[in-house]
Amino acid sequence: MTARPAHERVAGPGFVSAAFVIGALAATLADQLVDAGVRAIDAPRDLLGGVVRLAPSTNDGVAFGLLQGTGPVPVVLSVGAMVAIVAYAHRHRADGAISLALGLLLGGALANLIERLTRGAVLDYVDMGLGDLRWPTFNVGDIAISIAILLLIAGSVWRDRRTRPSSR
Repeated sequence: MTARPAHERVAGPGFVSAAFVIGALAATLADQLVDAGVRAIDAPRDLLGGVVRLAPSTNDGVAFGLLQGTGPVPVVLSVGAMVAIVAYAHRHRADGAISLALGLLLGGALANLIERLTRGAVLDYVDMGLGDLRWPTFNVGDIAISIAILLLIAGSVWRDRRTRPSSR
């Protein structure tokens, strides 16, 4: 019998790994704490010479302002995505890097969901760009989601390189 790769092994008795829980809690708490501080800002503030600004705005849609004004659709999509993330994290709990990335993904989604449910919209505030050429405004939860996606892509590429037979 051959050993299964780490990303396919089932871990011990826990439903999800500690790395998953830590990532989820860190992303959720960081977003909520920073959001509370940003809510106290009464006007946009330039950081780094205006390349980065704190410019609070609300978004009742999803990423990049898509699905604005669609009522409960973003909440339903968020809950569905979060269920899928937890299920995937359970299945891959033996892989610490994947677990951490999935925890960050869940934490970012959860932070945004908390705002949707408690305030009706997500607070976005990081505004980046040069002059009038700006990236859509985002928040710490979005940063956690983006980092998680990059980690998952990097992990997939790394795992593929390790498991691919050598051409020598």
